[in-house]
Amino acid sequence: MKNERSASEDVAYNAALQEALRCKKVPPDVAYSRLGELKSTATALTLNGHFSVESLEDVIETCDEVAAGLG
Repeated sequence: MKNERSASEDVAYNAALQEALRCKKVPPDVAYSRLGELKSTATALTLNGHFSVESLEDVIETCDEVAAGLG
């Protein structure tokens, strides 16, 4: 059974996904930098117990998909 996200985790998770998707609309060099920062932030949140591993994996997967689609 998949763990439910807490309200605060859900807000951070959705914000991270939205930021990753916004990276499609900026120059690739800026996008790669932002995507790397998002991955680092999500990892730090997971290590600090504020993010579940499932949320981290989703954020990293979304960032990787966006990066793969950049020019």
